[in-house]
Amino acid sequence: MRYAFRKEGENFVLMGEDGSELRIEVGHRKQSWLCRVSPGRVIRISESGRWTSAKDYARLYDRLSGKPVVRRVSRIQSRLTKREVLFRQFRKFTRKSQEAYVISRIWHQLDLDDVEMLTQQYVRRESGGHALTDAYFPQVGIHIEVMEDAHHKNVELDAIRKEEIVDVTGHKVYDVWPGRDENGEGSLDNLHETIDAIVSTIRAKREEKIRRGDWEPWDPEFKYSVDRWRAAGEVSLENRAAFRLISDACNAFGHQYEGYQKAWATNPMDGSTGLWFPKLYPNKAWHNELSADGQTIVEKCLSSDPELRKDHYRRCSQRTRNRVTFARVTSPMGMTLYRFVGVFKMDKANSSPNGTVRYTRIAASAKTNPLDRA
Repeated sequence: MRYAFRKEGENFVLMGEDGSELRIEVGHRKQSWLCRVSPGRVIRISESGRWTSAKDYARLYDRLSGKPVVRRVSRIQSRLTKREVLFRQFRKFTRKSQEAYVISRIWHQLDLDDVEMLTQQYVRRESGGHALTDAYFPQVGIHIEVMEDAHHKNVELDAIRKEEIVDVTGHKVYDVWPGRDENGEGSLDNLHETIDAIVSTIRAKREEKIRRGDWEPWDPEFKYSVDRWRAAGEVSLENRAAFRLISDACNAFGHQYEGYQKAWATNPMDGSTGLWFPKLYPNKAWHNELSADGQTIVEKCLSSDPELRKDHYRRCSQRTRNRVTFARVTSPMGMTLYRFVGVFKMDKANSSPNGTVRYTRIAASAKTNPLDRA
C-alpha cells in the first residue's frame, strides 16, 4: 500500500490510496524515521510490514487532493518525430568529417523515410568481442563501419555494458574506406561506387520484404508504443521488443498504470511469471550481468550485510514465478529503453546464499494482452 503523508506538529498522518488514514504519533517506531523523509515522497508499506520511501511517480498527492493527474513526459521522450530523431543521429558526427560524409551520402542517396537508421550502434560480433558501427539499418540487418585512418579503438565491455548491444547473427557489416582503402589506394569515384552498392542493397532488401508482406515502415512514435506490442500479441527476441517506460511495458501485459517505477510487477497474462526490469550492469546496490550469449543472468547483491544477502537469496528461492525480463539499456539516440531479453527461471543449483542468484533463459517470447480483448 502507498501513502501520501502530511505533518501535524510532531505527528504524521498517512493517507492511503484506498482512503484509509494512519496517525503516527511521537513514540511510534517509525516517527523518527518519518522526520527524515523528504516532503513530496510517498511511503510504501509492504505486506511484511517493511516501510520504504519513494518518489511520487504516480502523483498520489494530486489524486488524493482531487487535482487532475497529468502524466509527465521528459524532454527526450517527447521528441520522437522523424525530424528530431534524424537531427539527433547526425549530431554525433559533428567532429568526424569522414563518417559524416559517408553516412549522410548513404542516407540522402537512399531517400526513403520509411527506413530506420541508427548511428553509433554497439554490436556483438559473431567472432567474439564488440564493435561500434557507424550506422545500422535494423529492418534489413545491415551495418556500416567507416574505416577512418584512426579507426575506433577497442572498447572494454564494462564501458558499454549498459548500452544497447545488437547481435550481428545474420547481419551484413560493410566496411567503407573513405581515405585509403585496404590496399593503400582510394579515390572519390571508388568511394561513391561503394556507397551506391550499399544503397542498392538496402533498397533491394526493402523491396523484397514489401513483396513478402513483412515490411514494417519506420515510425519512431509507434515503435515503442503499448498498442504496437499488444497488436503483435507478443514480445520476443526476434522482434526486438522495447518500451520507453516501465509502465508502458506493464500496460502491454494488461496493467493500466499512469506511472510505475518498481523493478518487479505481476503479469496479468500469465500467473506463473512476473515482469522484471533489472539494470544489467553494475550499479549502486547490485552487480547484474547478462551473459554474452544472452542465456544467463547473474544477479549479485552488493550489500555488506550478510543477512541482507541471505534474505535476498531466500526471497528469490521462495518466488515461484519466472521472470519476463526487460533490461534497462541506452539506445543509440541516448534514450533509456527497457528491452525484452527473454523469460528467465532461477537456477537454484548454481545460486548461492551469499546473495548471488543465477537465472537461465527458458523462453524467447512472452504473450502480451491483445488489443481485441480491450
